Amino acid sequence: MNLLHASAPILAQPEAPEPMIMHNTVMGEAAGMALIGIALFLWQARQGRRLWAKGWALAFGVGAVILTSLSWDTITAGPFTAKPVINMVFGGPLFWFGILLGAAAFYLWTHADTLQEPLEDAAGDAESHRFTRATIGTLLPVSLPIVAAGLNLLGNAVAIIRFNLVGGAPPNEPITGRLGHMEWMENGTFGLIYGVAAIATLLLVWAIRDLRGRIATAVIVMYAGTGLFFLVFSALNEYTHPGLMVNTCVQGTMENCQEWKYNY
Repeated sequence: MNLLHASAPILAQPEAPEPMIMHNTVMGEAAGMALIGIALFLWQARQGRRLWAKGWALAFGVGAVILTSLSWDTITAGPFTAKPVINMVFGGPLFWFGILLGAAAFYLWTHADTLQEPLEDAAGDAESHRFTRATIGTLLPVSLPIVAAGLNLLGNAVAIIRFNLVGGAPPNEPITGRLGHMEWMENGTFGLIYGVAAIATLLLVWAIRDLRGRIATAVIVMYAGTGLFFLVFSALNEYTHPGLMVNTCVQGTMENCQEWKYNY
């Protein structure tokens, strides 16, 4: 009998565990910071206060680098992860947001001197600086990607609510895991927050055209509220996510974590 050609049973090899690559904690903090920053920026422009454009450019630039880089990794790795649909919901809107923040940072930095000059013929406090007048022409073409980003958010908001995409926290996760059996609560909250941010984004151009108007007031409030939610919730996850990993693993080993690799 030729041993070289002898057939032997082939043992089935276990499939490699699928990782979860979302970076949702860091991206959520950056998105929250940026949304609050936009609200404060619009409020300062509304009050006619001097806009330190380069300072705002740096703040928005920080958010742009974090969101663009991590969201790109999230959406490109999505097809190979354990829950691709979650990567779509988190990565897509934040990639749009990161690119737009980068564009805003570039514009504010390169036009800082012009935007900060007082207007000699100012008609009111809201026009004491050039922000409103100087940005109207630029906003017309830029409104296209802004509206597209708003529609992206709106579509994801409907999908989250309709298909229960976010769900609830695992029972091993501290704090939020206590409410994990009520999936509708966390899922509905995220759907609502996405929807509010979508409406604010769709109205942003009209808000800038009339910073004293009701639309601008509503946009400022919506951005501030959604930004505060993302910042606080994501900061909370800095505690709950490591707690979930510790509670899932066995006595400090990674025995039970081989099928659950989490990259936050």
